Amino acid sequence: MNDYDLRFLQTAYKISEIDDNIGKIAVGDIFGSDIVKAELQDAKDHLMDVFVELWIETDRIEIREIEYPFLKDIVQQVRDKYKLTDLWAGYNEKILDTHENGGILNRGTFLGNYYDLKPPYVKVGTNIPNGLKSIYNEARYCYVYGQYSACIALSRTVLEIVLKDKLSIIDTDNMCLAMLIESAFSRNVISKTTYHRAIQIKNRANGILHKADTAKSGHAYGALDHILEILEEIYLNI
Repeated sequence: MNDYDLRFLQTAYKISEIDDNIGKIAVGDIFGSDIVKAELQDAKDHLMDVFVELWIETDRIEIREIEYPFLKDIVQQVRDKYKLTDLWAGYNEKILDTHENGGILNRGTFLGNYYDLKPPYVKVGTNIPNGLKSIYNEARYCYVYGQYSACIALSRTVLEIVLKDKLSIIDTDNMCLAMLIESAFSRNVISKTTYHRAIQIKNRANGILHKADTAKSGHAYGALDHILEILEEIYLNI
């Protein structure tokens, strides 16, 4: 549990206490007055602003332990109540500032990577299945947003699907990617150049998936280029 989680929980508890006290005034359980109720409402309004800002700043990426299991229930209730569309009008600058400073929206990385990419042109007559196009496009989005490990892992996925498709072997589900690459090369489904590129993508991806290796931008960029060339080689004029 990090500092934001704890403050989020404490603020939710304080708001709940104020609601209880306002309710007691309304039913006459404690001596009440319009002044006291107004003061409580002002305090609640202030806490609600703090609460919403903490909700915006809450980390939704990193795994962490929490000491209070009921925090999950509170988060679910808040998530159901406060959608981005509901928050945007009043908190759009806060949302953008928070996530740019926090690294979720790194405009420098985004713009630099986006304009570093070459448009993924292929020759006329390259009939790539739509499903593969979609996965490949996701890999390119991963690169743009600086998620290089995901980019390489998805590139590996495209490679595996392509080879299973083109080998037309019923039992490909029981073949690892290395076996698929070797089989494709021995049957002249892929060229020697593509064979070496496929091995490189496999090794990079396996290091990420099985050893938690750190991916670099150049590795991801290269994987995207190689996969595009493989798609063009295999699906041109089929």
